[in-house]
Amino acid sequence: MIKKKNKLLLILFISISLSAFESCDENNNQRNPVDNNKKDTVKSESNSMIYRTENIPDFSVYEDIKDRKKAFFSYLKPFVEQENKKVLYERNYILSKYQKVNSNDSLDDSDKSRLLGLASKYRVKSKLKFDEDFFRQLILKVDEIPVELALIQAANESAWGTSYFAKTGNNLFGQWCFTPGCGIVPRKRNEGATHEVAKFETVGESVATYIRNLNSHPAYKPLRTTRYVARQQKRRPSGHELAIGLQKYSAKGMEYVEIIRVMIKKNKEYLF
Repeated sequence: MIKKKNKLLLILFISISLSAFESCDENNNQRNPVDNNKKDTVKSESNSMIYRTENIPDFSVYEDIKDRKKAFFSYLKPFVEQENKKVLYERNYILSKYQKVNSNDSLDDSDKSRLLGLASKYRVKSKLKFDEDFFRQLILKVDEIPVELALIQAANESAWGTSYFAKTGNNLFGQWCFTPGCGIVPRKRNEGATHEVAKFETVGESVATYIRNLNSHPAYKPLRTTRYVARQQKRRPSGHELAIGLQKYSAKGMEYVEIIRVMIKKNKEYLF
C-alpha cells in the first residue's frame, strides 16, 4: 500500500484530472531529439481514427496567406486531437490503477507490465515499486498538449508545411535524431555535428513523437510543471501559458517563446 505521506494532495489531483479527461472525451538546443532505439510499448485504446498516410499537401499553392493558414490548420488539427486523445486514454488508465493501489488492491501482472511500458515510454525511472512517486511521475508526464501550441509550433518550424523537411520527411516540428541514417542530413550542418533531421513515415508519427518528447524529455520539465499547476487549479492550461516551457526547444531561448506566443495571438481566428 502506498505510504500516506502527501497522499491527500495526489488524490485531489487525480480527481481533478479524471474530471478534465471526461470533459475532453466529450467534446532546443536539443531540438526535440528522437530516440530511434525506442519503440512505443503501449497500444492505443482508441481506434476511432486511422492516421492518413498520404503525402503532405502542397500548401505553397495557396497564394493568399490566410487561405494557406486555414488549409494548414485544417489539415493538421485532426492529427493533434487524435494523439491527445490517445495520451488521455493512457492517463486515465494510470489514474485508475493508482486508485486501485490506493485502495489496497493489488495489481495483476498485465497491469504491472503495462505500467512499466508506460514508464519506459515517458522516461520514468522505476525500481519495480508501484508507489506514490512512481504514479506521481507518470501523472506529471502523461497529459495532453494544447492543440494551438502544437499547430503554431508546426507552422513555425515547417514554414506552414512548405519546408523541405516537411515535404520530404513529414517532419513538421524540426525534430532531430542522432543515429546515422535516421533522417535527412542538413546541408548547412556545422562541421563535427552528427545530428540529422528526423524522417517520419507519416504525419501522424511526427505528431506523436513531438507530443511524446514534450511529455518526456528533461528539457521540457518546466512545461510539464506549469501544466500540473494549472490542473491543480481545475483548469486547462493554454498554449500561450505552456510556451514558457519551450526555452530549450531552440537556441533562441526566451526569444523563441515570445515568437510562439505572438504567433498564437496573431492566429487566434484560425486556431479556435
